[in-house]
Amino acid sequence: NVTPARLLRPYNRAVANACHRGRERLTALPAPDLLLADSKENAIDYTSVTGKNPATEVLPPFSQTELLLSIENDEKLEARLQHYSGKRLLFVGRISPHKNVHGLIEDIDKVLSVDKNGAVSVETPSGAAPFRDEIASSHLVQSQWQRLWQHVSKSLRMRFFRERDRSGSHPVLFVVGAFSPAFPKYNRMVRRAASRCRTLEVIFLNGTSLSQLATLYRMADLFVTASLHEGFCVPVVESMAFDLP
Repeated sequence: NVTPARLLRPYNRAVANACHRGRERLTALPAPDLLLADSKENAIDYTSVTGKNPATEVLPPFSQTELLLSIENDEKLEARLQHYSGKRLLFVGRISPHKNVHGLIEDIDKVLSVDKNGAVSVETPSGAAPFRDEIASSHLVQSQWQRLWQHVSKSLRMRFFRERDRSGSHPVLFVVGAFSPAFPKYNRMVRRAASRCRTLEVIFLNGTSLSQLATLYRMADLFVTASLHEGFCVPVVESMAFDLP
C-alpha cells in the first residue's frame, strides 16, 4: 500500500516524491509467484500500476480487536468521558493529509451548525464555550452539506434539533492519533479547522494506551472517518468489534 503522491504533495513534496518513486519502481520488479495484499483494493492497485496480474491472495492485516475487547476500561478516562453529555464521536488514525481530518472536522461542524431551515447559524449558540484554545466562533459559508440539508424532511429536522437541545451539551469529536512531524503545514490546517468550529468540540488525544483506546470505543456513540485513501483501515474493524456504529 503506497499513498498516492497527489494527496501529499501540497504538504511535503519530498515525501510525495518518495511515494511516487515507490509506485514507479514496482514496475521494475519481476512479477511475484504470489502477491499477498492486505485488501482487494490494494491488489487491484498493484495491477493497475504494474500491468502485471500474478496469483493473488488477500491477507488482512493483523488486528488487535480480541485483545482490545478483553481489556477493562481506563477508569480515569471513563470518568472524564462521562462529563460529556453530548454525543461522543470518535476518529482513530494518524493525522496525515490523506486521512482528511481537517475535512472531517469542518463537515461535521457545518452539519451541526445549520438551523431548522437549513441556513448556517451566524450567532454563537446559547451556552457555547471554547474548549481550551481549540474551539472558536467563525462565520460559516454554505457548503454541500447545507445544500443536502435542504432535502431533509421537516419532521427529521425537528427531531434532530430536539435531540441536540435535549443533550444540553455540544457533540465532541475525539481525534485519537499523532500529528506527523513530516506535515507541519497540514497539522496547522487541522488545528485551525478545530479552532473555527462553532458547535463541535474537538479533543486531540495522542499516545493513548490500549486500555484508553478500548474505553473510547466502548463509550463513543459513533465512529467517523473521511479518509481519501486506505489500504484496509483497521479502526473500522475495531469499531465494528465494539458494536460502534
